[in-house]
Amino acid sequence: MLRPKHSLLLSIKVILLLGTLALLFFPFPTTIARKTVICFIRSADTLRPGIKVYQSWETFGLWGGGRDECTSDASGTVEFPKRVAYGTVASRGLNRLFSIIAVHASYGASVRVDFELESPEKAVFTTPTLKPFEPFATSGSYLDSTGRYYFPQINGITQLVSITGNFLHATNRIIINIE
Repeated sequence: MLRPKHSLLLSIKVILLLGTLALLFFPFPTTIARKTVICFIRSADTLRPGIKVYQSWETFGLWGGGRDECTSDASGTVEFPKRVAYGTVASRGLNRLFSIIAVHASYGASVRVDFELESPEKAVFTTPTLKPFEPFATSGSYLDSTGRYYFPQINGITQLVSITGNFLHATNRIIINIE
């Protein structure tokens, strides 16, 4: 028969073990992208409604990913909500360790925004807001001050623009100038 002192110690040990297991294996959220607002403006300072914009996100080492589609409203604006992914302390630690050991393993989040403009419209990327980065023959890549990359590509009569990079800034407002 257990004495009261031993019973109390056993109860404390069980509670500590259960608390540690809950901490290690209970998933909690991590923000991978803040609310993102994209505004399309024509060169004459008029707004451009009706542009379909796609946002996709995936996480490596966490749970969560998906794709969303919005169309710019009468004010030329598209708004995507904050995105979160979930992971446990154990899964985060193991996945981080695996990404260090395995050279080609990924860890973290990847967020991407895509939209398409039909000719004669095209997005214009001007300095100093966006600086040219590794230009290519048929398209150029641009970098903004927040560390996001813009990849415009001409495909026949359309221009496809992809935006990737950091979507965790407090002011996730992206202005796209269209000619």
